[in-house]
Amino acid sequence: MRVAWISSEVAPWSKTGGLGDVSGALPRALAEAGAAQVFVLSPRYRDLCHADQLWPAPELARTFRHGGHEVHGTAWRVRHDDRAEHLFLSCDGLFERPGIYGDAHGGYDDNAWRYGVFCHYAALLVRELGADIVHANDWQTGLLPAFLAPGHLLVFTIHNILFQGRFSMDAFRVQGIAAPGILDDLAFWDGASTMKLALRRADAVTTVSPTYAREICTPALGFGMDGVLAHDVRRLRGILNGIDPSWDPSIDAVLPARFDADRLDGKAACRSHLWTSAGWSAPPAGSHVPVIGLIARLTRQKGVDLALPVLRELLSENRVRVALLGQGEADLEHEVRDLAEIWPDRCHAHVGYSEERARLIEAGSDIFLMPSRFEPCGLNQMYSMRYGTLPVVHRVGGLADTVRDCDHDPDHGTGFTFAPATSEALSGAVERAILAWHDPGRWHSSMQNAMRQDFSWARSAEQFMTLYGDLWSAR
Repeated sequence: MRVAWISSEVAPWSKTGGLGDVSGALPRALAEAGAAQVFVLSPRYRDLCHADQLWPAPELARTFRHGGHEVHGTAWRVRHDDRAEHLFLSCDGLFERPGIYGDAHGGYDDNAWRYGVFCHYAALLVRELGADIVHANDWQTGLLPAFLAPGHLLVFTIHNILFQGRFSMDAFRVQGIAAPGILDDLAFWDGASTMKLALRRADAVTTVSPTYAREICTPALGFGMDGVLAHDVRRLRGILNGIDPSWDPSIDAVLPARFDADRLDGKAACRSHLWTSAGWSAPPAGSHVPVIGLIARLTRQKGVDLALPVLRELLSENRVRVALLGQGEADLEHEVRDLAEIWPDRCHAHVGYSEERARLIEAGSDIFLMPSRFEPCGLNQMYSMRYGTLPVVHRVGGLADTVRDCDHDPDHGTGFTFAPATSEALSGAVERAILAWHDPGRWHSSMQNAMRQDFSWARSAEQFMTLYGDLWSAR
């Protein structure tokens, strides 16, 4: 079976979030499973990382008509990639700009055209290179059905249904998209949506966790697409993402000491390193306090506004130490800095992002907060469990699918869950976590449960190969 994976981001070359991580890892896992040949198509952005790995592929250059304009497309291969083949596409300089979807001033006004051209070129190469399955990802690839030749099975994955590729209908008419059926499936409220077109035309639709698959079929979390999904909900499957195997405390070169579920001494060394590097004071005589970590985009969607009052109260009572990392909304950045300024000996905050710092926080914390209002899959809760740091999560989406509550399931618990999304509910879950932390035997057992969870991409790849096989058998 030959699979064409099409995405606007592919880590480590291009990434703004989880889409890049998935597109960097899952195609390789599919290829390593041995049941599929996989090639990946993505734009060649100006600021592509590791561009020195690319090699021109002149045999794949094409000139084609798009919306009445002549477009020149060129392709680049990643050299020495023996797992999945990666191809990066350039189209008349459309991606030779700062950033990916926009710059410091916002999203690019011609994104409908940019990703329409990309989809057109990708469809031409899919036809020539051959693919049994075309796997498209998020709104940027939603126009593929307008250009794909008949005969390909199309899988479309929703990574975050909030981003729907919504533009005016004129943005697609000027691209020469005129077939009545295509325009009807693009039409969405008073404009058009590339995601809607893909949802209507795909042979199967997936999303990044089973619970999120159910949630997006509801008005509360479908953001207007719930009616489209309800049209044929049987095509929708939730397949949980995996995590990069480099997030493993037994091999992580960033850490001051390595550890695993059977050898936890290194965890204590990582905790001591975080404590010392943060400049925290010793707790009150005769007492011990847990370290709480929070790494997130500082937004309300991530529930940061729910967490800050809880942390403020705990810090004021000198019951915890807190490590914060992230950037986002200005008012939340200000509140994060405020906590560190009020209690510099108890709270350390870094407004920005550093993967090295993130790994040290994951390894050195006892408890990790992830109170997202909605979360399609989430990665940090899985990183935390891998590093023996028990997460406290809002019971939604992938958080609900990956974390078992230690109080509700004492023998198999891996963290603590709460609902609804309020500071009061979060505070209750944090208090339960702190109480459990003060029982070393119980905490040790839960840490081991968490660290032994299988969040490998091999597990995800197996489920996708089953889906592909089902589609192929039913064609």
